[in-house]
Amino acid sequence: MRGGEEARATERAADVVLEVLDLVEIGGPVDVAVRDAGAAIAAFPGCKVLIDHMCNPKSGMIWEYGDVLDLAKYPNVYMKMSSLGYMAPQDGPDYQSLIPYTRRVIKEFGPDRMVWSGDSPHIADVHMKGYSAADIAKVKGGNLQKLLNWA
Repeated sequence: MRGGEEARATERAADVVLEVLDLVEIGGPVDVAVRDAGAAIAAFPGCKVLIDHMCNPKSGMIWEYGDVLDLAKYPNVYMKMSSLGYMAPQDGPDYQSLIPYTRRVIKEFGPDRMVWSGDSPHIADVHMKGYSAADIAKVKGGNLQKLLNWA
């Protein structure tokens, strides 16, 4: 492919990935949609992907979320730690009931590919207890700066 064609193909792939992940977030068939996203991500490894709201696993068990966690195998996929208030509104402001879940997601993606968003940045401190200050700082903004080429 020539430069312009390659750029358009990458843009189309990014649109497919975003559409598939949006489908997952609003409750589509998670396993099929995430696998489709995985195929698109694999086909275009230069396309950075930021999964919004931890893919909103409002209900279900962790093993049903396995296909989302499998996306962590792609080094160009980042996970946004957000919408905790939506998942556990009764448990604010720190949403401590979600710590086992968020720690599992952080373990899979690693602190280098997690991005905090929404609520208080203190949530990253609470949910990343035991991680280094440098890792927590990455999640609180350093990773997003790197992702957007602002750093």
